[in-house]
Amino acid sequence: MRSLISGLCVILLFILFSMTVTVVQADADTPGVAQAVEYLLSCQNPDGGFANTPGGESNYAPTAQAAIALAQTGDLDRATKGDMLAYLSAHPPTDTSNYAGSLGRHIMGIVAAGGDPHDLDGTDYVQMLKDAEPSGQLFADSLIIIGLTAAGESDSQEVQDLIALYLQKQGTDGGWSWSPGGSDVDTTGMVVSALISAGVDPGSEPIQRASDYLRGIQDDSTGGFSMGNAMSSSPNTNSCGLAIMAINAVGQNASDWVTSSGKNPIDFMLTCQQDNGVIWWMPDSEGGMLFECTAYGALAMDGGFMPTIIL
Repeated sequence: MRSLISGLCVILLFILFSMTVTVVQADADTPGVAQAVEYLLSCQNPDGGFANTPGGESNYAPTAQAAIALAQTGDLDRATKGDMLAYLSAHPPTDTSNYAGSLGRHIMGIVAAGGDPHDLDGTDYVQMLKDAEPSGQLFADSLIIIGLTAAGESDSQEVQDLIALYLQKQGTDGGWSWSPGGSDVDTTGMVVSALISAGVDPGSEPIQRASDYLRGIQDDSTGGFSMGNAMSSSPNTNSCGLAIMAINAVGQNASDWVTSSGKNPIDFMLTCQQDNGVIWWMPDSEGGMLFECTAYGALAMDGGFMPTIIL
């Protein structure tokens, strides 16, 4: 018996050492990500903040967006024109129409830039967000979930209450709505990222229904996404970026979402990217959200979703 076992072991070892070991190499950087990063970096000012366009005035919103995107792509250490975290500390959100959502984004930026939003130069942004009143607008309030999750507060009552509300508000088509009148891609994409980041199972029935909704509304000719309602019926990079983030969050690859015309969402993003790396809103229209579209694009095409860093 011992000789039989010894013989089997020798055979097994021979088989193991004779096998060809296949090492799966990481794909090269998605085309367009490096160029988008260069554009984002060109928008930083010596005060550490970022402007919506190169040479513009720094603002807390693009600065937080830059931190979130650059943390995903691994380029935070290249934002060397000034202290990004110091800028975020000195310039808290002042948006009165969506204060809670702005705080959520600000917290994501602080965490991405290496700060602690529980105590950033004596300010507790986390408690401020918990005390802030949600706007009632599902897209904006998703940033509350994501911001608190970035701060390590996904188990907080505030997050759990919002998760329950969002699951209750899901449409019969599987999406979520910006405003009454039907689901839209932007809100659905943001909500999916928020729910999964806060711990909702990507394989759960609500998430799968949302994924099916996005699949069903993808534009066949371009591979991209429009907002999907009366506000925008043409594919645009803001909607497409949010959809790609949701696809990433579910654990799928956007390049595999190929339509019958052979196009995928990444293809559409690249058709809107200009030589200097900026991503226009549409292929023939720069729109008014150049920085946001480019930051979302870099983050999404790099395979990420918000928040990119969690305490």
